[in-house]
Amino acid sequence: MFHGPIVPSFRVTASGPPLTEAAVRGIVERATRLKAASAAGIADKPLRGKNIAMLRPVLGPPPPLQRAAADLGAQVAQLLMNNPLPPRAELAGLAQMLGRLYDAVDCGGLDAALAAMLHEVAGVTVYDGLGDDTHPAHALAGLMCVKDDVAELADNHRFVLQALLISTLEG
Repeated sequence: MFHGPIVPSFRVTASGPPLTEAAVRGIVERATRLKAASAAGIADKPLRGKNIAMLRPVLGPPPPLQRAAADLGAQVAQLLMNNPLPPRAELAGLAQMLGRLYDAVDCGGLDAALAAMLHEVAGVTVYDGLGDDTHPAHALAGLMCVKDDVAELADNHRFVLQALLISTLEG
């Protein structure tokens, strides 16, 4: 299958440890199973009842992460986070509120330090732009395209995102 370092220092969450090669393989395998289930019309909703906040510097059309999460049954809210950021004390209050309202927070397009601080205080899973094209999850979708005979990068990206969401939020 894949050999050597697949995605160097691939972290799913803002402050989490890098994934091992075995964990990356597991994510790709789960994404492949999700893709097959979707093609067969099997609609499992393992994230039903989960709430995810997507902090964005600009609101726009639903990003890929929003569709991936909603397809799994999660409720997703896009929240505007303007620059300049508020003082650290206000951010701490925001992080506590987000931790009470949401099971996870994604900080797409925002400073990585903000994601790390939110993770520190919120007490929930915090992603640093999980659905962004620059996140290593996008590279995993590309690996699935190499592995498949016929593949759509956008579809593979959605299934990789779903695999990552399930691995961090299910339970």
